[in-house]
Amino acid sequence: MAWSAQPHYNRKPGDIAIHLDIIDAKPLHPEQLGSRQYFLVSLVEKFAALLQKSDLLRLRRYFCKRGLLLRTTIEGFTDDCLCILCPMDLSGLTQLRSDALSGQLERELVNCFVNPVSLKKLLLKELNMKVRYWTGELDCVEQEWKDGRMPWQFDMSSDEKCCRMLRLARQFQLSRLQHPTAGSLPRLRQLESHFESNLTGLINYAKLLVGGGRLAPLESLAEFRQLRTGRPELARCPDARYADEYLDALSQVGMATDALESGALEPLRQLRVGGETPVQVERRSEIDNLMSEIREVLADSNPLSRMRHEALYRRISTSERALLGGLLSVLPCAVQMLADLDEALDAYFTAGGVHFRPADLGKSCPSSEWIENGAFCYLLVNGTTGSSFDEARTDCQGRANGADSLWISTNSELSWFEDYQARAWNIKKNWAQCTDCDRGTEAAWIGAYRDDLGIFRWIKDSQAVEINLNWYFGQPKDTPLDYVLADDTGSSIRYRTDTREANRKFWHFCKVQHKEPTTPTPMPTTTLPPYLGPCPTRYWTEQGDSCYLLVKGESGRSVDEAEADCSARSSKAGLLWIETADEAAWVMDNSKSTWNLKRDWSQCKDCQSAATAWMSLRRTGDVWTWGAKTGIDQSAVRWFTGHPRATPNDFGSLYDTGNSNDLSVRSETAGSKMWHICKFRFRESTAASSPSASTQPETSSIVTSVPTTTPPYEGACPSSEWIENGVFCYLLVRGATGRSFEEARTDCQSRYAGSDLLWFSDQNELNWFQDYSARQWNIKRDWANCTD
Repeated sequence: MAWSAQPHYNRKPGDIAIHLDIIDAKPLHPEQLGSRQYFLVSLVEKFAALLQKSDLLRLRRYFCKRGLLLRTTIEGFTDDCLCILCPMDLSGLTQLRSDALSGQLERELVNCFVNPVSLKKLLLKELNMKVRYWTGELDCVEQEWKDGRMPWQFDMSSDEKCCRMLRLARQFQLSRLQHPTAGSLPRLRQLESHFESNLTGLINYAKLLVGGGRLAPLESLAEFRQLRTGRPELARCPDARYADEYLDALSQVGMATDALESGALEPLRQLRVGGETPVQVERRSEIDNLMSEIREVLADSNPLSRMRHEALYRRISTSERALLGGLLSVLPCAVQMLADLDEALDAYFTAGGVHFRPADLGKSCPSSEWIENGAFCYLLVNGTTGSSFDEARTDCQGRANGADSLWISTNSELSWFEDYQARAWNIKKNWAQCTDCDRGTEAAWIGAYRDDLGIFRWIKDSQAVEINLNWYFGQPKDTPLDYVLADDTGSSIRYRTDTREANRKFWHFCKVQHKEPTTPTPMPTTTLPPYLGPCPTRYWTEQGDSCYLLVKGESGRSVDEAEADCSARSSKAGLLWIETADEAAWVMDNSKSTWNLKRDWSQCKDCQSAATAWMSLRRTGDVWTWGAKTGIDQSAVRWFTGHPRATPNDFGSLYDTGNSNDLSVRSETAGSKMWHICKFRFRESTAASSPSASTQPETSSIVTSVPTTTPPYEGACPSSEWIENGVFCYLLVRGATGRSFEEARTDCQSRYAGSDLLWFSDQNELNWFQDYSARQWNIKRDWANCTD
């Protein structure tokens, strides 16, 4: 065990010690303190000594080859090489103590880190390494492991108690660890608030890069260099250096995002008081998705080949300026974020005595083999023999009352499960132990299966699987391969299907609730009232004078089959046609926020294209039309790069690229299998039905004169001025005069019962509002109309 009386980040430059924090391997709840947050330093030091995840893997392999740290996980380390060693059981602790007392552990740590490569990464000319530990603490840990004893109170007054306090902090909920007068809980809540505001800046910056066309793919750099060679006027340009500087800017952005992820995002996830809220989980997911989109744009294999030389040059130089500008806006957020976190944690652990109740030490899982997370316990059943799907379930049910094959209720639980599997269970590493398991797949059964209707369900209660399983390529397979395995690929968990035959042997996961569940109050049974809206059924989405339906499923349809399906749903329905730019914008918004075309695309087993859905757009000769409808302007359609393609690709489909908010259309052959979008018009539009209306040039003004024959508004909103999204309606009130805050609220409340100034319920609603405002309301464009 290692520690120092003062915080280790007050060390002298160049004097770096390896701290061995030896703890038991009890899993960490999201609402508990994790294992990295005590050891953060400022961003300046973070950049100077950033060690990547690959170094952690290298360290693990290093000790594995030398037979050290067996049955012990290396939980993590920071910029001063701090290692957190977690024995997985009593034998692991005994071996760890033996290696520490013999000095072998110290020698191998020194050999592993004191080398020219490490010194270069740490930007130090020399490294004075000291490995500090106290053997008495090892004895205490071992004895406490055996009999579960814990002291009543600690007061941080000695080195020993300080170390033990850090270990205890990992094992009990944060709310139980607060001293009544310590005052650290409000400070941590302030930290969370500041962190969220800084994270907003990072998300907005990433959105700017992804949605604003600010990124040039990396292959365009090589293309640009070739063009410069053949174009003397470009080579003489004083700004030709931008192609090289763009790469440097990308590297700096990568360092910034890596530092944020390892230095702030992950520690804050473990630190948050009471666990993460759904909004916080969604924001973390949003930044992960944005970073993935940035990587996809940079990896584009056919980026800018159609662009003229000068346009290509301008694209790259603009990209470099945007990246550097955004980086400078993000770095101050990161500096303040890490500094605040460092300060709050130091205050927490030096605040004085910490109390807890000995009753909290009670074991909640059936045995020490099980791993506790929240209200549940989990078990990987491994060994020299495997089990079929049915044998696995029988084994789980026999281990504890209420136990069953693993079921997962939320995506956050799924993330914990996959993370813990990679850190501790590690199927792939130990797979050779199994003598009768399938040799081609390192996997374990979970309790999911596919029913006769093709819906995946949990075998425990037959509830549908509503989490986002990351299926292996080509999975799930067709019947009879209907039973789900968690496959350890070495880099991540992927899911695949297999049969329930007795000879299909794998390990398996079990799960049980750690306490007797309370009897839930039965929900009153209700019957939905008959649907009286203008659409064919309640499952269509109403917008304006039309209804829309995305038809998904495990099977796709050809264009003729899709048209027949729409017609069968209503005599007035057909494949989607788009009449105005406003309608195109709404279709795009809805496909992102509600239909989730790209996210759910893996459900389709026989679809032959990428995240696409049929529309009625088709080509006759050289002319593209919306099916049999004529006189409709196609200027609202934005073709995807390289489209439309030549015959026989004569049929249009809506394509969700996942990388931007632009509507894209691809041309496909009639027999291609994909999903489709139906449209149903329940009220004819005078402007849309008039052929002359489509030939009018598009302007930024709004035609306000309405023919007297226009039928009364029948939508769900108070009037046609309002914009409907989901269950809410929105209105931008503008004109020649403005209002004060109080006048604005009074105006909103007077327009309809229950209306008020704009409020947001979740991040998805905010995203929709920002997108729609930028494209349609466009406050800045029309601001000159307001005189006061």
